[in-house]
Amino acid sequence: MHNKNTKSFKVFLAMNRLTVLSSFPQNCILSLGKIAYKYKFIILFIIVLALVIGQIYNQRWQGDFWQHSAVVAALSDNFVDPGHPRLNINTPYEMYSPYLLVLAFLARLLAIHPIIVLSSFAVLNLAFWFYAMRFFVTRISTAKDTPFYAILFSLVMWGPYPWMWSGFLHLKAIGNVIPYPSAFSIACTLIVWGWAITLEGKNKWVKIFSMAVISGIVLLSNPQTGMGLVAGLGAIALSRLAKGCLMPALLICGAVVGGFGLAQLWPYYPFFDVVAPGKSVSYHLGNYWMYHNVLLGMGPALLGLPLIISRLRYNRYDPMGYMAVMFSIIYVYGYITKNYGYGRIIVQIMFILHFVLGEWFARAIQMTTSGKLMRFRTAMIFKFTRAVIIAMSLYFLALGIYRFHPGRDSTYESLTFLKDYVSSQDVVITGLDNADMVPSFGGKVIATSTNESFVSDIKARCDEIREFFDVKTELHARELLIKRHKARFILLSKTNPDLTENLKNELRLFGITVYRSNDHELISIASEIF
Repeated sequence: MHNKNTKSFKVFLAMNRLTVLSSFPQNCILSLGKIAYKYKFIILFIIVLALVIGQIYNQRWQGDFWQHSAVVAALSDNFVDPGHPRLNINTPYEMYSPYLLVLAFLARLLAIHPIIVLSSFAVLNLAFWFYAMRFFVTRISTAKDTPFYAILFSLVMWGPYPWMWSGFLHLKAIGNVIPYPSAFSIACTLIVWGWAITLEGKNKWVKIFSMAVISGIVLLSNPQTGMGLVAGLGAIALSRLAKGCLMPALLICGAVVGGFGLAQLWPYYPFFDVVAPGKSVSYHLGNYWMYHNVLLGMGPALLGLPLIISRLRYNRYDPMGYMAVMFSIIYVYGYITKNYGYGRIIVQIMFILHFVLGEWFARAIQMTTSGKLMRFRTAMIFKFTRAVIIAMSLYFLALGIYRFHPGRDSTYESLTFLKDYVSSQDVVITGLDNADMVPSFGGKVIATSTNESFVSDIKARCDEIREFFDVKTELHARELLIKRHKARFILLSKTNPDLTENLKNELRLFGITVYRSNDHELISIASEIF
């Protein structure tokens, strides 16, 4: 018993206080760790949202973004007969979708530029995707943390060279592709699959009707994702049929038929001409890259392959196993028949791999936190997988921060002047280097560098543009091209490698310069030319 006035007691008291103070940082870190683990789903969403907002702030859009924004611009200008959104012809265009139609309506109603409307929907699509992932996963997995790990793995468990296409929502690409119809369609697909798996109940007919309507919307908004949706529903129906549940299987098939029927009624383009095998050669050739460097694209997600086999051995009616087999058959079929567009089913294959891996890891976490002992081999696999997850998370987070951090230059700011000079139907002659972007600000172009399903002479049009900007082309030949396409403007850009000072001077003979900057010069063609 220490006397409170003795020297030894004071020393004891001081040491006790020092122990408490020294343990404070450790206790604080543990408390923060528990809070972070409890709210990990929200924290993950905030991290990804920050990357997406960084991309919206920078406005560094590229690739398919300009096709989608041109569609929004064309529809907001004329809902009934928009014509081709980019070329000076009146043909169908396969990217006229219900998703972009809604965006065009909002752009016109709120008087907002199509680019701003499309980029703003990135936030809504991200939130919708997170919700849809949770919605689907909780209907097929009982492991508590599976939704979190399924999303995390979808973001980071890829190879060193992941596909940088629409529909691939890893951290290296998500900032670019999340505004696209494909991201919206993926979220819709997960909702429909969730309904199909839990079809029984009093709302059965409401679910069937909703599945048919949403399937039609997805098929039109992004046919590649629509193909995955239908294949997934077919796999779920087969798993139900194998289990002896005939009625649910028939109802799911009915929803699929209804979705195709609605898609065929779409007035803006003939749906089956895009998706039918061999119908659109340019579309399938453009998707050859789905079969290139496959292992380097999939990377650590391949750890999920034995888990799929294990699921089917444990439960031969497992819908995820059926979906994996169905998607793989379609993927191989696309390669064998050279209908490479079917290779886009790799998106759904990756989702299955990420899901099964996420569910296994969530169950392993549950075992470790509950104090249950793992087998030695399972424990080693768990530790290896955990190390891979940490490494890939850091790698893809670094890539995401590098690509989407605020402060990077906009890709289109130098072209915004076009809206002050060019009307929606004016034809602008410009090089293929920026022809994809021009229609989003006003006017049509003669050719673009992307494939066109319903434009049979797109190659000839590209050759015309190359000839127009060729220094060897005579002035008379250029004048004939202007007259043939009834062009109103010529856009000279420093990114066009063919432009020389002599060529610029020759092109200025066709009219007067109405705008000039360090990057671009816009020539209004004289009316006498026509």
